[in-house]
Amino acid sequence: MNKFKNFVKKIVQPTPLDKIIRGIAKPLEAGKLEDSLIIELNEKICKKQRSAPREFHWNETFWAALCFSPMIYIFLKNDSILLNIVGIIVYLCICIAMGGYAFIAPYEELILNREEGTISLRQSFKRKNIIISFEKGDAVVKLVGLGTGPYTILRFHLKNKPFEGGTLANYYLEEFWDFVVWYMDKNRPLPPGTAFDPYREADFQRRKAEGFPKPLYK
Repeated sequence: MNKFKNFVKKIVQPTPLDKIIRGIAKPLEAGKLEDSLIIELNEKICKKQRSAPREFHWNETFWAALCFSPMIYIFLKNDSILLNIVGIIVYLCICIAMGGYAFIAPYEELILNREEGTISLRQSFKRKNIIISFEKGDAVVKLVGLGTGPYTILRFHLKNKPFEGGTLANYYLEEFWDFVVWYMDKNRPLPPGTAFDPYREADFQRRKAEGFPKPLYK
């Protein structure tokens, strides 16, 4: 019950999440990197594609065809051949555009730079990324989409500047935040999962050369 109350409080009044490793991060497995849209991963950087894959989405075309079917019905009810042709062309263009939106949508990516201690992510309402020092940034769970159906997202922004940041995750918010804190603490071993196994030795040797400094986060 207390956990639920704390969760509701975080949503209604977003407060910065603690930079603490709780051990709930999902292990990142080598065979599932492509499914996770991770395009680069090692002991220095984690780069994840945030935009949809550039492929034609037939399911979007189907739903567009279903939603706009009343429009084509209205056009076909009139006696004008020209209006019928125009209506069919507009209808097909809308359906094709919905299915092929991924080809024209701006490319988005999230970059966790473990070596430099920064996060690069798409800035809200802008086409370019913003780079934020992990130490100087805050993460909050925020409730959005009140008009279409509320859901929560994990945002990361500069301290005391909530509009200078962007979305960090849309699902598995707590687990992903735990992974981010773990990965960004370069004084600790890499997070769990076989995806990091090829880089653990190099990361260990770097920490050894630095004298095994104390962890940055609890």
